[in-house]
Amino acid sequence: MLVQLLLEKHSSGEPVPRAALQKTVGRKYREHFPEIFRCAAERLELVFGLELREVDARSQSYALVSKLGLAAAATSTRELPKTGLLMTLLGVIFMKGNRAAEEDIWEFLHMLGVYEGRWHLIFGEPRKLLTQDLVRQGYLEYRQVPASDPPRHEFLWGPRARAETSKMQVLQVLAKINDTVPSCFPELYAEALLDQEERAGPRASARGASAMGASAAAASAMGASAAATTATVRGASAAAASAWGASAAATTATARWALASARGASAAAAAATATAWPPALEAALGFLRLQGGARGGGGSSSGLQRGGRSTL
Repeated sequence: MLVQLLLEKHSSGEPVPRAALQKTVGRKYREHFPEIFRCAAERLELVFGLELREVDARSQSYALVSKLGLAAAATSTRELPKTGLLMTLLGVIFMKGNRAAEEDIWEFLHMLGVYEGRWHLIFGEPRKLLTQDLVRQGYLEYRQVPASDPPRHEFLWGPRARAETSKMQVLQVLAKINDTVPSCFPELYAEALLDQEERAGPRASARGASAMGASAAAASAMGASAAATTATVRGASAAAASAWGASAAATTATARWALASARGASAAAAAATATAWPPALEAALGFLRLQGGARGGGGSSSGLQRGGRSTL
């Protein structure tokens, strides 16, 4: 009930006073309000990428603000943002070796009570969202697997996803869903570290070039012993560049070694878990079954009980 109220107020752009939240919970559960409030905030963050933030200390009013690095949101201010689902989809693609078969994506969505051809209260028509909307926005790439017969399709990260988020950010979301830390996924963590290093390389090079230019300009302005000073500056710059390059190479080599070690260790175990989903994914997002079941019509009583347990 708390999640529903907050989403409705978010759609209308209204802040919500704490008193209204407590009234929604009612007297019966008033003593449990802090825990209910915390759980509602967690669900909103994981599913929608929205952070529950206090916007007025005097009236203790709260509002939902986008928390994730992605700019992807609703097409209108009254539509619910889909960044939380997108981040978990990017996580599935990352877990599947940076390309996920279409059937794997649908298997994951079925865990959330989202089915192809069945309208969902939050995400609308799922196939259109995945293969058209998110593709058009540049967050997903949907393509046919080369030389597949019969034709099969797969999902990859789109250019906008690569620009607006990173593997480490996506891994942090997956870790939070599993109530753990990114380093608990050794292979993915090593790959995310390597991705961070590769992203930092061009920026560090640009900073180094700027620093070398500033040093040369200062030496020229001094005027005294220009030739000797220039030679010294060039020598120092070359030494610094060499040291940075050695450090970067060592860091990259370490990350690659860790990734190779993680991938090489226990190949049999890796093969056994290649198609397994993180066990807490269904638990953390279980209440989506309740939300989608209203129109989806696919919620059995057992499914609702599972969703109810994981929500509470």
